[in-house]
Amino acid sequence: MLIQKESSIFAYKSMWNSIKTSSDELLFKSSFSGIRKVKTENYAFLCESKLIEYMAERDCELVQVGGLLDEKNYGFGTPAGINVYNIIFFILFV
Repeated sequence: MLIQKESSIFAYKSMWNSIKTSSDELLFKSSFSGIRKVKTENYAFLCESKLIEYMAERDCELVQVGGLLDEKNYGFGTPAGINVYNIIFFILFV
């Protein structure tokens, strides 16, 4: 969950309380489901910054608005010669 359920930051607590008291249409099983809703409806989607940057660079219909809530960096280690791009892409984005 992007917004921590137990956050000590008032704005995050308030956002989480609004989300959990609303219908299930505010929670998505995947980031792509949220992005699809942005592209088909009048909707804003809060998402991890690296995915937003990645998707906005590849889809001119998407734009990041405002600053970052936080920033994280990722790294993956695999044995030499192993092509895991499709596996990682599927795990992260599908």
